[in-house]
Amino acid sequence: MTVDIPIQELALPQFKKEKRDLCKDYSYLDEDFLAILSIIKESPCNNRIVERVSGLGKRVTCPVFKVRKFKSRNFPKDGIHSGFRVIYIYSEQNKLLIFTEIYHKNRNRKTDFDRKRVINCFDKEGKLKI
Repeated sequence: MTVDIPIQELALPQFKKEKRDLCKDYSYLDEDFLAILSIIKESPCNNRIVERVSGLGKRVTCPVFKVRKFKSRNFPKDGIHSGFRVIYIYSEQNKLLIFTEIYHKNRNRKTDFDRKRVINCFDKEGKLKI
């Protein structure tokens, strides 16, 4: 008999601050994020709302994903194309989701995520620092 260990989640301090700042302008973001979180926890690597990020170097030994299809009630006409992006690392060995960044792609003209922030979650041997 195998026991399924539930997936835990952890958010970097920068992620928490970004989310708190976005929630000031987008009142439904907290609730919408919980809906996204349940989908991710059910299937962290293979679901319809994420794409795997590549090109982060040898130091990044766990898969990194970007949530692109984030449905938000703040943008009801846009459906899954709300513009919110969530970046996370998934450690299958530790059953851990590490949320590194959340942003709106049109806010502050940001078009991509902070790759250094993801890379800095790993030490030189490729182990998670967290």
